[in-house]
Amino acid sequence: MGACVFAQAQMTTPPVQPEPSWCRGHSPSAVAVIVLIVFVAVAPIFAGYLLEPPGLHFTGAPTYAEDVAQHEAWAAEMAAHLWYQNLLTPEPTPRGWFFHPLELVMGLTQRATGIPYMALANALSLACAPALAFGLMTLARRAGLGRPGVAAAIALLAGSFAPLVHGAAMIGLIHADVATVRSVGGDATPIFAGLSPYLTLAVLVFVALPMGDAQDPARGFRLAGIALFALATTYPFFIPTL
Repeated sequence: MGACVFAQAQMTTPPVQPEPSWCRGHSPSAVAVIVLIVFVAVAPIFAGYLLEPPGLHFTGAPTYAEDVAQHEAWAAEMAAHLWYQNLLTPEPTPRGWFFHPLELVMGLTQRATGIPYMALANALSLACAPALAFGLMTLARRAGLGRPGVAAAIALLAGSFAPLVHGAAMIGLIHADVATVRSVGGDATPIFAGLSPYLTLAVLVFVALPMGDAQDPARGFRLAGIALFALATTYPFFIPTL
């Protein structure tokens, strides 16, 4: 009797459909919307360089100027000497063994083309936008959400209200810790803090993890390890969380 019930259950259970490729099965319009969101986020940087008044220099850093200056110094140092010397201190420091592959590429490109560092950085973010769109929508689809494109767009814009909350806290309309709002909310939105290839690499880690199967269960971990290694060599701050 038990064997008959088990056999009937096997016959009535629908076959498991293999997951489509992560870069397929998505709405082209949804991908275009996400790319447009990234473009809107980086467009003011390009406009700043085009509209800078004569005699003034646009730094390309509307926020986190101290971080941008340090990254640009790394890129210039590595393009000239490969290894980095700390020039942001008045004390004499020897040239160290610090090496950052992305900053080297950025510095060499800036040196060869004359394009400003932040323009190159935002162009790279825009180039990564399609992969980011596919990755976010794949995660949403695996979570069983009916509209992966909408979920991906909301994920990118979730922190866009951070500047409004920040302003309301500054004028006393609400009681909130301004530093927390700026740090947590600002980093969650491209409009306020800016996008980067690091987010794309982090998303690709999660996309790759479930890609193993019964024949090769460790395949997903190996693929995720490639993205994780690339992220570790360019932005290691995400590694403990991942």
